[in-house]
Amino acid sequence: MRRIKTISENKEDSGKELDSILSSRTKRNFAILVPILFLIDVIIMLIMKLQGGGDATALIGGTAIFILIIVSITTHKTKPWNRLHLT
Repeated sequence: MRRIKTISENKEDSGKELDSILSSRTKRNFAILVPILFLIDVIIMLIMKLQGGGDATALIGGTAIFILIIVSITTHKTKPWNRLHLT
């Protein structure tokens, strides 16, 4: 009989899979890039005087989706769109 994995076991397996897909250099580059992109968002919000509401939220959301797409393309070079879940 097949045993069902727990949530923590699935997370461990997912982490191992990700370790084998991305090099440590790539992970480090993303770790540097993500905060820089959100810092740029904050600077844009200060310059453009965006305070909450739709415009600031759209800027942050657009940046998050951009990061998601870049990471997906980098991680799954052959078929990045098959693994991208936007729902």
